[in-house]
Amino acid sequence: MIIPIFLVIISVISMVISVSLGTGKSMRAEMREETEFLLENVVARLNDNSESIEAMESIAEYTVVSALEILKDTDEELSNENIIELAELMQVDELNYFDPSGKIIYSNIGENIGYVMEDDHSVIILQNGEDERIIEEIREDVISDSHYKYGAIKNNDKTVFQLGVDVGHIVDLSEQFEHQVIIEDLGSNEKVIYVSYIGSDFITTANNTLEYIDRDMSDT
Repeated sequence: MIIPIFLVIISVISMVISVSLGTGKSMRAEMREETEFLLENVVARLNDNSESIEAMESIAEYTVVSALEILKDTDEELSNENIIELAELMQVDELNYFDPSGKIIYSNIGENIGYVMEDDHSVIILQNGEDERIIEEIREDVISDSHYKYGAIKNNDKTVFQLGVDVGHIVDLSEQFEHQVIIEDLGSNEKVIYVSYIGSDFITTANNTLEYIDRDMSDT
């Protein structure tokens, strides 16, 4: 799953308010002002939500990076008890220690111990590559399906520390803030007939009329 970061051109278009042919200038001006107010509100709401999610993601990444710095300087003899203590000290939700074959031999999560990663897993790629560390995008854990922000650091003997911060709350908020949810909320206003969210690629990503979603608007 990809967390939506709203780095697109926001284009809320064709918000139409029913107006009878006999409506006077003052009424039309009032309706135009109301339309502009609604547009400003939805744009502000999208921006605020985006900034909130980005701030939470930044905190999660800072936690991961800071914890990796601690692990880099760890030279004590390891045991599962030590791993549990380290996880608590660094305030991370998951801490795994891999042997050179990609098998978890220590973890603060008991069910992880003994698990061997597939060849395309980030830890295996790190072990076989030139990089010393990796910071991943938010993703599902391959064991528990929970969402984590992961980072890992490789030692000279190809053992690896991998740690994760549970970001399920960010994923939940992101889903609540999805364009479609906001657009449908705006479209529930009885004065709104049509409202759409169009990305910088001119594809409709949200609309209060579902048949318009994914429509290419570049020629309209």
